Amino acid sequence: CEAAIACVPGLASVLKSSNRATPSVAYTHLVQQLVRLAADKDALPRLLQELRTYDLLNTWVLESVITECSQRGDMEHLEQSVQLARAQGTELTSTALSALIRVTRTADDALSSFKDAVGQGPPVAVLVLAL
Repeated sequence: CEAAIACVPGLASVLKSSNRATPSVAYTHLVQQLVRLAADKDALPRLLQELRTYDLLNTWVLESVITECSQRGDMEHLEQSVQLARAQGTELTSTALSALIRVTRTADDALSSFKDAVGQGPPVAVLVLAL
């Protein structure tokens, strides 16, 4: 896993040299696999730190982290990721917000996540994704 995390600087270089607002499907998939590997090896905090160091903790990367954590029921790293996103002012995608709604523990938490999602656009898409 450390060898994979060590590739983050090269990934950052490639992504920053691209003029695209969103990465190609290949890079998105690569990040998803990197997140999955880090979660498997209990190295998600290390990966998040490395991504942050190279200014790669953006909307689509955090979506991958939050989705992976929610699917695993990893509430500790999920909450850390959300706090990190909020601390750096990164807006969560509807997919990330839907993942948060799915794993909320209380009705108040679900309502809070839903209100955040509605503030970003039509609630129908968020509800469909949350189901």
